[in-house]
Amino acid sequence: MNNNITAILLAGGKGRRLGGKDKGLVTFKTKPLIEYAIDVASAQTPNIIISANRNLTLYKTYRYPIYTDQIDTFEGPLSGIHTCLQYVRTPYAFILACDIPQCPHDIINLLMNCMLENNADSCMIHDGKRAQPLISLIKTALKNDLETFLVDDQRKTLSWFLSTNHCFYLYESPKNLFKNINTTKQLLDF
Repeated sequence: MNNNITAILLAGGKGRRLGGKDKGLVTFKTKPLIEYAIDVASAQTPNIIISANRNLTLYKTYRYPIYTDQIDTFEGPLSGIHTCLQYVRTPYAFILACDIPQCPHDIINLLMNCMLENNADSCMIHDGKRAQPLISLIKTALKNDLETFLVDDQRKTLSWFLSTNHCFYLYESPKNLFKNINTTKQLLDF
C-alpha cells in the first residue's frame, strides 16, 4: 500500500459512443466498470476518489469521495483530473479511466518506479502502439500547470501530459490489457 498516492478514477464522461450511458455504471461481465477500476486502485493505495458528473447517489454507495467537474460542460478527462487534484493531499495522483477493466493490479508501482528512475513529473503507460495518458501517475504539484492549460482553452489529454516533464512505461501485452470500452459493440466483443 502506498499512502503517498491518491487514485483518481475517471467516471465523469458523457458516454456518447455508448448511447449516453454512464460508462462507470455499465455492467461488464459481472459488475459495473467502476468496480474494476476500484479493484486496481485499492490493491495499491488506500486513497481513492471518483470523478463523476451524474448518478452521484449510485457512486456514493462505493464510499469514496466523489467530485463533479468544476468546469460543468463535460470538457473531457482533464476537467475531472483538474477538479480532483484540488482535493488530493498526497504528493502523487494515479489517473485511471473507468473503462479499462483489464488494467494490471501492480500498475501504480510500475509507474512510480519508472517516474523516479527518469526523474519525471508524470509517467504514462505506452502499450507499444500508443501512449495511454488515462493510465498514468503524476505529481500533484502539476495541478497549476493543468489549470493554465485549461484556461488556455486546451482540452487534449495527451497534449497536456506531453507538455509536462514526462516519461513512458512501456508495457506491451499480447492480451491488450489496456484496451478500453467505448461502444456497445466493444462491450459485447471484449
